[in-house]
Amino acid sequence: MVQISDDTIIIGTTELRTEMPKLTKKLDEQKVIVMSRGKPVAVIESFKNYLKNEKLIDEFEDWVAGHIAKERFENSKPEDYIDHETLMKRLGLKDE
Repeated sequence: MVQISDDTIIIGTTELRTEMPKLTKKLDEQKVIVMSRGKPVAVIESFKNYLKNEKLIDEFEDWVAGHIAKERFENSKPEDYIDHETLMKRLGLKDE
C-alpha cells in the first residue's frame, strides 16, 4: 500500500484482501486506487462520496443539455421542426 497524496492510496489486488478492513475506515478521507500487474483496475471510495460525485455529474449533464437545447432553439427555424403526427408516422407508431 502506497500513499501518493493526502487523499489517495494505491494498493495491489493481492494486498487489498488483507488490508480491506483498515482501508474501509479511511474511505471518508481517502480514495483507493486498486492496481493489478501495474495497471489501475478500480477505485474504491466511500458510498457518501460516490453519491456526492454522482449528483455532481447529473447536475453537470443537466446543465450541458440545457445549454445545448438553448443553443439549438436560438439557431433553429420553424421548418426545422416536425409536428406530432409526422413524428409518430416516422417512428412507426401510427399508420400512414
